[in-house]
Amino acid sequence: MRQRISRSTLPRKKPGARRSTGVFSRSTAEPFLSSPGIRRAAAYVPAGAVSKDMGIRTGDSSRAWQALSAPHQIDALMDLFGHFHDACVRKIHVATGHYVVQDLSMSVDWRTSVHLLVQRQFPNPSAVELRFEEVVGLKVSPPPPDCESIVLRVAFFLRDRVFYWAENSDWSPESTVRDEITWVAARRAWWRDASEWMGPDLRYREELRSA
Repeated sequence: MRQRISRSTLPRKKPGARRSTGVFSRSTAEPFLSSPGIRRAAAYVPAGAVSKDMGIRTGDSSRAWQALSAPHQIDALMDLFGHFHDACVRKIHVATGHYVVQDLSMSVDWRTSVHLLVQRQFPNPSAVELRFEEVVGLKVSPPPPDCESIVLRVAFFLRDRVFYWAENSDWSPESTVRDEITWVAARRAWWRDASEWMGPDLRYREELRSA
């Protein structure tokens, strides 16, 4: 179901349609490690580590990353954030483990990270940032022209040590229409309060860079 909109600001409530276009991305570096000019990353900072190089602020406990490792922790987040009802995905940031340095050699690491900034029309918190590391699947599906994509309720679960998050609670990896909405699958996941990040501003931060 798709819902057309004729105004730039939508009132509270009335979740709407899903999407039909986007990109699926998955990457692995192992087959290419023996190629000329390509090398392994010299160092890798674990996703949960607090590091000055990653620029993560630790002084404000409300902004600290909260690790997810069990279904009951996911359930607690879902309860806290109202199952993402009346929410929207404001930003998706993807970073691979590949980069080219000044001498033009390439450093490769199979790990890919995804950050999602999700805002909602309720307080406490009004926004959360989700962090996925060791991503194994990603689908970004924007709404068609003149249609909205307000979240009613998300799917968020852990299966076979992989975290799945999708914009519709009916979503499953086996579904034949799974790629009609945005979803992400990863081996590691965190979240944190992002209520200070409301509005249209795009925030690209140093902490998203690899060490």
